[in-house]
Amino acid sequence: MVIISYDISLLRAEMEQLAKEKKSIVLNPDNQAILYIKKHKPKVIILDISSAESLLYEVYLAIKNEIPDAKFIITGFQKFLKGKFEEVEGFKIFPYNAKKIKQILKEQFKL
Repeated sequence: MVIISYDISLLRAEMEQLAKEKKSIVLNPDNQAILYIKKHKPKVIILDISSAESLLYEVYLAIKNEIPDAKFIITGFQKFLKGKFEEVEGFKIFPYNAKKIKQILKEQFKL
């Protein structure tokens, strides 16, 4: 599992805890994240939308281009997701909810 957040310093304590529990990595939305995902092909990618100006949509498109069957969980604030992210395939959780994410990871991805 990989967590990609627009600004790692903005991650909530719960998301940091989730990453520790699942032995995951937290990345900024940049080319390094795309390269990491391309190399390691994680079962699921969590995108945390924390800004309307987020580059995460472009990261999402780049990942889907490289790994068409990539699975996503999209978290964040619903007001940021109007437009581009409304049609993104994946589980959507608004606002961030660690309990719901853990449930999806367990039931859908066996993580």
